[in-house]
Amino acid sequence: MQTLAQNYGLANYMVPVTRANDTSSAVSTQACWLSLKGYSKVTFIVQCGAMSEADTTIKVHQAKSVSGTSVSSTALAMTHYWSNKAGATTAILTRTATTSSAIVVDSTANATYAFEVDAKQLNATSDYDCVGLVFAAVSSSTCMGILAILHDPRYAADPMYVDANA
Repeated sequence: MQTLAQNYGLANYMVPVTRANDTSSAVSTQACWLSLKGYSKVTFIVQCGAMSEADTTIKVHQAKSVSGTSVSSTALAMTHYWSNKAGATTAILTRTATTSSAIVVDSTANATYAFEVDAKQLNATSDYDCVGLVFAAVSSSTCMGILAILHDPRYAADPMYVDANA
């Protein structure tokens, strides 16, 4: 039997923690970078805990390597995302349109946000093949974690896991 963990790349993109206690690069302007060389898409799932700010934004940028070199200055286009922030106890996420290529994570505690980035959005002509999240207005009381699911392996015949950090 094949499973989600066998067929897709699961990455603990940002461990669940209150940002005031986190000294990783995830709280700074840019978090880690994932290579989409071996995948067609990545889905980010942001799970929030206690939140107090109303204007934390998350944007997706492209880079030429997982070390974050040559980061694009413009965020990738984002037309929509899914969330339950209208009712955090609701299990089913609803589609929400974006207006600025960003997700605004507001003060709704325990909300979940999900959005996808297709590898086709990257500027392959200019050698961009990595994606990373860029945060703005992250306060010390932000509590969230992010799981990244890399899916639709480009080389499905290869049973080996494709390392998104290489």
